[in-house]
Amino acid sequence: MPAPRTWTYERPRGCLPFAGAATLMCALLGVVAVVLGMDYGDPFWAAVMLVVVVVSLPAGTFLAFGRRAVVVDLDRQTVCDVVRVLLPVRERYSSLGDFHAVTILREKLRGAEVLSYLYHVRLVGSDPAVFVELAAPGDYEEARAVAVPLAEATGLPLLDGALPAR
Repeated sequence: MPAPRTWTYERPRGCLPFAGAATLMCALLGVVAVVLGMDYGDPFWAAVMLVVVVVSLPAGTFLAFGRRAVVVDLDRQTVCDVVRVLLPVRERYSSLGDFHAVTILREKLRGAEVLSYLYHVRLVGSDPAVFVELAAPGDYEEARAVAVPLAEATGLPLLDGALPAR
């Protein structure tokens, strides 16, 4: 079976859709308050609620429906960083030739009592400040499962700057 020619890496969303749904509910309640405030109450509070609606409606929509993905297309030799909210909002294209390596970097996260790590899988250009992050799992093996096939398919070297925590 031939290797895939296009990879799509979607970032996990976690609890953001729930926060977006709660924000959208606040916007809906704000709309009701604005409508009732315009008819029966103080116009000042109606204006305050209108501002709340104007802020929380787009924020809630982005949190609930926003997605971010990186698409690596070997046929076109492109890397596309896509942000979408139902439809694409921003697409940033780069040439695959602009990148020189696939890297895995470990980042230490300190919690109140627990020490944990994120393993960032990135396509890195000649300038280390130029990169596209593909994934950031909390498990080293998951990071290698993303990085190794991509490095093999693109022919880029894999620079593993992370060792599993021991």
